[in-house]
Amino acid sequence: GHFNLVYIPYCSSDAHMADTEKTILLQKVHFRGRRLAFDTITRLIGSKSNQLVIFGGLSAGGRGSMVTIDALRPLLPATTTLIGLHDSGNYVDLPPLDPFYDPFLTQCQRAYETYNSPPISPNCQAFFAADPWKCLCGAFMLPLLQTPSQVIIHQFDSYQLYHDLRRRDPENWKSEDCQYANYQFR
Repeated sequence: GHFNLVYIPYCSSDAHMADTEKTILLQKVHFRGRRLAFDTITRLIGSKSNQLVIFGGLSAGGRGSMVTIDALRPLLPATTTLIGLHDSGNYVDLPPLDPFYDPFLTQCQRAYETYNSPPISPNCQAFFAADPWKCLCGAFMLPLLQTPSQVIIHQFDSYQLYHDLRRRDPENWKSEDCQYANYQFR
């Protein structure tokens, strides 16, 4: 049949996986990205049939799109095809060389707490019942996605390497930085 293509890119932030508010430093902060994603899908697609929806994001947005995509299926007509395009949201489970930088998995744990335990897929929740925060990390969540997805994982993810390697650009790497990038990270 005939499909209309709708590409919905997610912002480069992981706050879109939540629909909550939290007081941070005496200020009320609203995290409404999940609500906005759902509203965007329902307003753009609504009851239109035969749509091809590609939903994804980049970096933290790729991580957030992985967290959110399985919850979008019930919002779409049965004749609509939903696929994911998640870029650079994997985050490698590797301690950084910079001792003052929080590992990405620690950041996933804190995000889970900050977003007041955001909704996660039941499949992932069941698998990681003791550590549901892992459902916010691509490395753990990717194998559990129910929605067909294309995942882009760069062997040398510049964002993570930049932070893991003391905020140095590759032209300023030392030997230990190259060893870390080539033999541990990649």
